[in-house]
Amino acid sequence: MFAVQGDFSMPEMKARIEALFGDWKVTQPPVPPFPSVISKTTPGTYLVTKTDVTQTTFYLGQRGGMLSDKDYPALEVMADILGGGFQSRLFRRVRTQLGYAYGIGAIWGANYDHPGLFTVEGSTKSVSSTEAIQAASEEIAKMRDSEVTPAELDIAKNTVLNSWVFHFDTPAKTLNRLLTYEYFGYPKDFIYRYQKALEAVTRADISRVAKQYLDPRELTIVAVGNPADFGAKLDTLGRPVTPLDITIPEPKAEAAPISEASRDAGKKLLLNLQRKAGGVEKLAAIKDLREQVTMQLSPQAGGLTVKQTQMWMSPSYIRQEMEMPFGKVVVYSNGAGGFVTTPRGTSPIPAAQQQQIREELLRVYPALLLSDRVPGRVVNQLPDGSIEVTDGEGSSVRLTLDPATGLIAKADYQQAGARGPAASMQQSYLAYQSVDGVQFPKKISVTRNGQNYAEFTVDQVKFNTGLTTDEISKKP
Repeated sequence: MFAVQGDFSMPEMKARIEALFGDWKVTQPPVPPFPSVISKTTPGTYLVTKTDVTQTTFYLGQRGGMLSDKDYPALEVMADILGGGFQSRLFRRVRTQLGYAYGIGAIWGANYDHPGLFTVEGSTKSVSSTEAIQAASEEIAKMRDSEVTPAELDIAKNTVLNSWVFHFDTPAKTLNRLLTYEYFGYPKDFIYRYQKALEAVTRADISRVAKQYLDPRELTIVAVGNPADFGAKLDTLGRPVTPLDITIPEPKAEAAPISEASRDAGKKLLLNLQRKAGGVEKLAAIKDLREQVTMQLSPQAGGLTVKQTQMWMSPSYIRQEMEMPFGKVVVYSNGAGGFVTTPRGTSPIPAAQQQQIREELLRVYPALLLSDRVPGRVVNQLPDGSIEVTDGEGSSVRLTLDPATGLIAKADYQQAGARGPAASMQQSYLAYQSVDGVQFPKKISVTRNGQNYAEFTVDQVKFNTGLTTDEISKKP
């Protein structure tokens, strides 16, 4: 392991990284291609009965492959054509044409040193459960029998290539990813091999890998729903149905319930926090802000210094600009959608990154302090005296207040992962600064899963600069 340390500009940082990785010698042989990703196990159909639901969630899957598999790039593009978004075959057939599914998608899963899973996941109203699964199975079979169109191929390749950048959108991710490749014995230029392989995928490649790796007869099907409301029974799919019991024992200790008293206590704490921070009138007057932030990663995360510009406009517009080792990255969101721009071009923001943005919007400082005024948010006092703020969409943040100042001392939350599990994050507010009479964070220390991750210093922040939707959403 190593760390790149010191204060230097982004071009200097880029040159330093290129120099370091350019001199690396690969002492381990590359992981050999995985010979066969089809596991000859007995397929089956499994039912989890839930009588308290009006829709069914279903999965179709089989064994996937590894990142080192020679066909992985083509398989990833194939999965995107099948179920990667609104233009995918599954979405057009199962949702748009038949109206069965609320949402449906597919992914070819792969890991560094062991196979992942190929999965199709969807949800539908109970009465169309079996029909939706049957339609999804037919689309998988069609991938083997019909060649994809040039438009399908181009859209999928661009989507996969533009999504790949989020493995490297911070210096920490870049270094950790490259070190992980080294650890598992991947070649030092694996990133570039993968990129070239993606760009070289053809329609013939998609047909070949679909025939070689997909087999509807080998699929395992899992449905979670109320079979009493199914239109056609699951066994009409042609295979016996095995029930699954996923009953979870009641926990020994229940979480503290939200009550009218705890909400009142939470709001009282929040109102006091508003006063300590400068007053509710001054906070409510903030309609937009611009921040210049220096991010110093810990040695464990790479030890790099990064400059970032962030803009926010009430209620849910946000823009981040960061210079990465591979070029400038711009991310914009209006809370429901947006775009990401990289040196390769501009594309819609992927769903996983949009979820991260939604979580971040919850923690934007002025809006966070005014959570009692934001529709859909719930403010609650926890038994330890901290404030919990939830947004009604599954995101929350717990605020621990400094008894001396009344300001936020710590903020704890879960950060969604793009492909992996969520991380436990904690922000410690080390210093504040006065900006137009508002106490605004100056320095924040961040831990990730209990390990030091970074320190953020707000070099400059301005309120109400006249930011407009046209400016914040402008594509580079």
